[in-house]
This record gives sequence, C-alpha cells and structure tokens, in this order.
Amino acid sequence: MEADDTLLVGRVSCPSRGVTATLVNYACHATTLGGANRLISPDYVGAMRETVEKHTDGAPCLFLGGAAGDLAPRRQYVGDPTVAEENGQQLGYAALSVLSGMLPEGNALEFDRVEESGAKLGRWHVTPHSPAGTCRGREAKIHLAFKQIPQPDELLRQLEACDDRVRAERMKRMQLLHNGISENREAD
Repeated sequence: MEADDTLLVGRVSCPSRGVTATLVNYACHATTLGGANRLISPDYVGAMRETVEKHTDGAPCLFLGGAAGDLAPRRQYVGDPTVAEENGQQLGYAALSVLSGMLPEGNALEFDRVEESGAKLGRWHVTPHSPAGTCRGREAKIHLAFKQIPQPDELLRQLEACDDRVRAERMKRMQLLHNGISENREAD
C-alpha cells in the first residue's frame, strides 16, 4: 500500500488585507524527535507554521493533522531539533507552492469550450466569483474526566520491575503526566 502524501491547503482572505489565515492538512505523525526528545516541541509542525507565516505576512497558519495511521516523516526518531525544522520547512514550502497556484481571491475558473488540438482540450477562463461571505462559530467549554493512571509510588514500583524499554518509556511519561495533572488540579 502506498503512503498518502496528499497535502490540502486552504486560505482565508479578505480583499483589503490579503491572506488572513492558512489551513494546512497533512497526514503524518510528528515523530521526527521521537522518544529521545525531552523538549516540549511541536516537532516538524512548528517549522512548517513558521515558514508559511513568514511568507504570508504573519497570517496565522493552522495545522490539521490527518489520519496518519502508520505515516511518519522519512527522517524520524532522531532527537535532533534541526531535522524537525528541516522536515517542517519542506512541508511549509510545499504548502506555499499550493498557495501560489491559487487564483486571486474573488475569482474562479469557468469552463469556456472544448478546443481541438489533436485531442479535445478544455478551455477555461478566470471569472469573478463571490464565495460565501459569512462564517459563524461558537465557543463551548467542556470538562473532561482525567484518565486514571497509577499513583507515583505505584508507577515507580512498576518502573523498577520493568525490563521492556518501550513500556518503561511510557511509564516515565506517565510520571510526567501525573505531575502535570496534579499541578493543574491544585490550580482549579
């Protein structure tokens, strides 16, 4: 089965300000840094956003992760932030390439006629187009239950008895998660 390398790019724009936001959808796990990473990092997504925002006058770029399944960057689990930046820049420039091929806002392609040229070819022309001008949204606050994880002393006991590297890594991350949840619960 071939990997899905589809890159979907959308733009929000306004006649007086140009591009006001960019939407990028790509199916790929953010695993450039992998388990060796101990930094808080957006992985390749951060560099992708920076690249796009730099070339769209700072318009925010929203990344929408696709159904990544078993899709990951070519260079992954390296623990080197430079590689994450390179992966992100590559995706960012691909998104910018899509943006540069879009018609100016307020325009669409309209079929004109078939032209015979050894084959029947479609002729299209740019025509004014008024997309929907209304966008609505609402904010909803919801409270979610915390996932039950073992207490720190139980995690430590399990970790000391564990000889599986992957499982041990998960337990170490649970310890960090537990510490963060405890701090947030105290702040509520």
